[in-house]
Parts: sequence; structure tokens; C-alpha cells
Amino acid sequence: MITMFGVIEAVLGLAILLATIAVFRGPTMANRVVAIDLLAVLAVGFMAVEAVWTSQYSLVDVAIGIGIVAFVGTASFALLILRDPGGGDVD
Repeated sequence: MITMFGVIEAVLGLAILLATIAVFRGPTMANRVVAIDLLAVLAVGFMAVEAVWTSQYSLVDVAIGIGIVAFVGTASFALLILRDPGGGDVD
């Protein structure tokens, strides 16, 4: 069981690393917003796995809070992109 959680957390950690790279390399603001949203989803997943592994189910409450804040942030960025389709991208 411990090995399974270790593998899952290693894969999530690798995905977080790749998403962080995507945040910095994204050619447009929309790509960066999607990468930041992916980071939030991966953080929620990581916390859920950690909550089950350690039996600290209060981490689920924190994960729900992060998910809600990420949703509001993504919706705000979507409105910003709708108002300025260029998104302030520097060519």
C-alpha cells in the first residue's frame, strides 16, 4: 500500500514540475492560465492522496478550499481574456 501511494505522489510531483515549466514557457496568457489551473488541480489531487495516506482528513477541507479559489481565479482570468483577446501577450 505504501508503495502505491509513493508512486502516485511521484507521478503527481512530476506532473507539477511539468506544469510549472508550462507556466513559464506558455506562449500566450491563455496557455499560462490553463497551466496554473492544472497546478491547482494537481495540488488538490496531491492533498487528497496525502489525506488518505496519513488518515488526516482535514486536508480534504483544505483541498476543497484550494479548488474553489482556483475555480474563481480561472473564471476571472477567462473574463480578462474575453475583454482583451491579446491578453497582453508580448510578441
